[in-house]
Formats: sequence, structure tokens, C-alpha cells
Amino acid sequence: MLLQVDNLSVHYPTPRGVIRAVEDVYFNLDQGEIMGIIGESGSGKSTLGYALLNLLPKPGKIVSGSVLVEDRDVTSMKESEMETIRGKIITYVPQGAQNALNPLFTIEQQIADPIRHHQKLSYKEAVQKAHDCLEQVGIPKNRAKQYPHQYSGGMKQRALIAMALGLSAKLVILDEPTTALDVLIQKQVLDLIRQIRSKFNTSFLLISHDLSMVSSVCDKISIMYAGRFVENAATREIFSKPSHPYTRAFLDSLPRMVLSRTRLLPIQGAPPNLLRVPPGCPFHPRCAYVMNKCAEEVPPLVTVSEEHRAACFLFGS
Repeated sequence: MLLQVDNLSVHYPTPRGVIRAVEDVYFNLDQGEIMGIIGESGSGKSTLGYALLNLLPKPGKIVSGSVLVEDRDVTSMKESEMETIRGKIITYVPQGAQNALNPLFTIEQQIADPIRHHQKLSYKEAVQKAHDCLEQVGIPKNRAKQYPHQYSGGMKQRALIAMALGLSAKLVILDEPTTALDVLIQKQVLDLIRQIRSKFNTSFLLISHDLSMVSSVCDKISIMYAGRFVENAATREIFSKPSHPYTRAFLDSLPRMVLSRTRLLPIQGAPPNLLRVPPGCPFHPRCAYVMNKCAEEVPPLVTVSEEHRAACFLFGS
């Protein structure tokens, strides 16, 4: 198992109270798998991504659970030990490629420097590897000495993926990889993810609010709401047999690719403030199937079918 997350909780203590950004999350990811984590803004997706690398901004802290990377728990590792994980096994590509690259250095430098640091190569060797990685993502090496402002949004995203390739990471976490890109460039980025998985057996964790876009490359999907996973299943099951009321409402709010007289149905209400998450199921104030029990207890993830789980009292006992 490449990645195993068990009952992970991340909190941010503040003067106004505790922000429960991630609550009791667990999932597994094998080598070569692509998993999507989908949810509205503020649902805890990016916090989860940072927690997997123990890179939480202060005052955030992991209060319970474990993150096993090749059977090593990163939550108990010292910063010096994390050097064996970050970059070498897992690399994180933050959202907003425009802001993730340093405008003062060339693309070549920004890819070659981490390679030198992690793989102990000479600068010449690191630059050659940087050129190879850029060409693998469709950027000719004669563009390597250019600066980020000379790249389009799609090229910047590709450059960040090239950086991950240069480090030979087994798992790449992509936070909102298609945001701020036009539809054609989004498709190119997703095609690139498929190609990299096929060629290098690289695993990907795609964090996004755009279910319809990233689902085209994901093997499985977890739906996140108010810091919790409310449903996870194979991608085809999420679309063909959505079980949690939030997942159903999410899908009903998406536009169709074919002509249809069915009206789009918005999700009523708004996501809860993570400082004041309602008791019981966090979705119950917006749920069309709410029961008295929903306001009193947090539903556990129960098995709906093989490899399909949903956190709802409509299932199980």
C-alpha cells in the first residue's frame, strides 16, 4: 500500500474556537491509482492535502489518526525524517500555478534545484533532467530558460507537473489542477495525467470542486463535506449509483452535456462554518431526507456495495 490514511483529524485552534477542518478521514491509495477528492470550497480538501505531507500552516495540527506512506507514519516523523518523504515519494502541486512559481527564476532553475537537492546531482546533470521532464510534458527545452510570466496558464501547470516528474515521486497531489484554465487546456492537463500514469505508474490525488472534469481520469472518488468524507466509491458508481444525499444533490446541480428538459437543481442553503458545525450529520440542515436521528448522531461510513461506502442513516442499521 502506497498511502494509508486512518481516522485523520486536523484542527485549527483560534481565539473564536476550534476550526475542525478535517474529521475522521480514512482512505487507501495503491501504486498507479488516481483518486479524486471532491467538495465545495471550505470543505477541508486542501487542508487534507497539506496534512498528508505534514505541511500544515500554523496553528493547524493533526490531533488524531495516522498517515502511513509505505508503512511509515509521517505524523510522528521529525522534520529531518520528512526529507525522505517529501519530493522523493510524495510531491504536492498547489492550486494556482500562476502563484506557485517564483517570478525571479527561470523555469529551468526552479525544476533543476529540487532535483539537485534530493538526488545529489551536479547542476549540469540536474538541468539536463529538467529539460527531459519538460519535454515529457510537452514543453520544448528551448523554453526552459524563460521566466514564468512568459508561460501560459496551461504551461505553468505543466511545468509544475514536470517538477514532480523530475523528483521521480510515486504520488503527486494536484490541488485544483484545472482551475483558471480554459476547457481545451484542462483536457490537455488531464490527458497528461493519464500519460504519466501509463508511462511511470505514478499515483495521483486530485483535489477539486469540479466533479465532472476530474472524474474523467479518476479510478475512484471521495466526496468531502464539512471536513468529512460522506461517500467514496469507484468513479462509475458515484455517477450511476450516488448514495449520499449530498452526492445526489451535487450531481443534480451539474449541467448536462446533452439537451435535456430537466432543470438544474441548486443545493439549498450554504456549507456550515467549520467553527460551528451543526451537531449530528453536518449536511442535515440542507438535506431533503433528514430524520430526527440526523441532528443527533454523526453517521458512520457504511458499506453500500463492494468498495462503495456512504455516511448516511439511509443505509445500515
